[in-house]
Amino acid sequence: MDAVDVAVECVRNERVLFSNILLPTELKKLTIRVRLTTNERAEISRESRRDRKVDRSIHIVASRRSWSRMLPASPSPCKPATLQSTFGPEMASKSVHLPVLQSGLGNTLRRDNWWVGPATTGLVLVTFIVYATFRAFENKFYLSGPYLSPMYSPLIDTSFAKGWPIPLSGAMLILGGPGSFRLTCYYYRKAYYRAFAMDPPACAVGERNAKKYNGETKLLLFQNLHRFTLYVAIAFLFFLWHDSVMALIGWNDGVHLKVGTLIITMNATLLSLYTFSCHAFRHLVGGNVNSYSTARFGKLRHSLWKTVSTLNEKHMLFAWLSLFGVMLTDLYVRSVACGAITDVRFF
Repeated sequence: MDAVDVAVECVRNERVLFSNILLPTELKKLTIRVRLTTNERAEISRESRRDRKVDRSIHIVASRRSWSRMLPASPSPCKPATLQSTFGPEMASKSVHLPVLQSGLGNTLRRDNWWVGPATTGLVLVTFIVYATFRAFENKFYLSGPYLSPMYSPLIDTSFAKGWPIPLSGAMLILGGPGSFRLTCYYYRKAYYRAFAMDPPACAVGERNAKKYNGETKLLLFQNLHRFTLYVAIAFLFFLWHDSVMALIGWNDGVHLKVGTLIITMNATLLSLYTFSCHAFRHLVGGNVNSYSTARFGKLRHSLWKTVSTLNEKHMLFAWLSLFGVMLTDLYVRSVACGAITDVRFF
């Protein structure tokens, strides 16, 4: 849960009504600020003096400017909760505090399987890293006719490294480029911070060192390079689309459409959607403009910005689909190259 939408209505009969509290049923506390007029405060004070009976389940801490209290559990997350108020006219604002986060790693009021998301993310990322490392060191079965694995694109001749103590492959020289774009990606940072660092592991879940968070400083300062790795990712897209075209027209006996052609084209498409839905690209095309009406090419940039903003809403989806697409495409090319499967031809 990243935000709480709360509509607040102050009624003059000493009640403060909180409606539309969009919270899971197990969360019992919330932070809200309300301002009352002088007449309303005076009337509430008079009503309070006549009736001092207070619900014992509500704990009130009064101060000169604010008060805090705990809400009793509501039977429904969407049903308005009603509170009795007991405060003087000097209190111009009030706060109801909800300690959603619990201290200690993994402590939470949530009762859903919140750990499934981080665990699945970690498993998928580790699987991809292990597979990519294996393919980089294997250094074979990456080329079959005009088919070229995306992990070895563009094709680099590393024959000069024969006899080196550590084998060198084209993938070792290539994967750092698109890998840096994913590593510094705003979405992926959230994903692997939760999966590996558990800082925090999920929304409203206790983290390791809640009071020692320093932001992306010191070692993590390199994350600010994301806007520059965008240009690297765009450059690689040219090679991938070249591979897609060659998978169609690069055959010795003419033009052929095969399953491999479709898979390689799908991979280039997914990587393009992931790259061009990026927050950094959205900022580049128009997010840094304060006034489109006065900016150079303002109308065009506004149209591009709206288009990219639509794609940006699905950036997480494109991030995962493109990751699976790279692995699937490489696996298919490898399987065809080593003779494990036969490439199906349509024409």
